[in-house]
Amino acid sequence: MPNHLHGVLIIDEKIAPSKKCQPVQKHCHLSLPKQHGTSHTIGSIIRGFKIGVIQYARNHTDIFSVWQPNYYDRIIRNENELNRIRVYIISNPQKWNEDRNNAENIFR
Repeated sequence: MPNHLHGVLIIDEKIAPSKKCQPVQKHCHLSLPKQHGTSHTIGSIIRGFKIGVIQYARNHTDIFSVWQPNYYDRIIRNENELNRIRVYIISNPQKWNEDRNNAENIFR
């Protein structure tokens, strides 16, 4: 979907951090120290990602507003749930033609 973003964030203290993240088909592992305060929370990770994207957009495009104020998160509790979410993420863009936010569908 061109109007939103899906991702899976894996936080595992046993895995060394990678130098850069890979596309959705691969894994991106981010290792964080034990939480102390709010600098190592999911919220701070999402905030940092949003800041990086908006800075890039402002420096390289004429887009100055990208993000909604919040985000939706959920805990993935097992491999089956993770696999269902992966299928959903991969197949989601195919549904754009039916989405009510698609400008081509406004008058349908």
